[in-house]
Amino acid sequence: MSVDYEVGYKRPPPATQFKKGQSGNPRGRQKLSRNLKSDLAEELASCVNITVQGKTKRVSKQQALIMGLVTRAIKGDARAAALVTDMTRKMFPDKGSDDREFEPSPHDREILDAYVQQQSSPRGDVK
Repeated sequence: MSVDYEVGYKRPPPATQFKKGQSGNPRGRQKLSRNLKSDLAEELASCVNITVQGKTKRVSKQQALIMGLVTRAIKGDARAAALVTDMTRKMFPDKGSDDREFEPSPHDREILDAYVQQQSSPRGDVK
């Protein structure tokens, strides 16, 4: 630099300027930090080998988890059934319960009327 270089606004002293070929950020940009959500998504996306009806099948861990949960629910595990039902309601809200009015058949209506009459009679017997 020349001797008449004036230090001021947007004119740093030559000693503090970057040298030719030297980066202003020698360590580079920091890597993204990992969090629970990204770790869980990566782990659930990885694949495992499972045996289904005697055949080995390669599926994601997420799919294997759901298959196991549904299998336990089918076998009668009440907690697994509640989880599957809850997940289904959250994932498919448009496929919810049918809000139409239930109309029993004439035969069912006779049974219901007999039950109501039995419950309302003082001794509980049908006439």
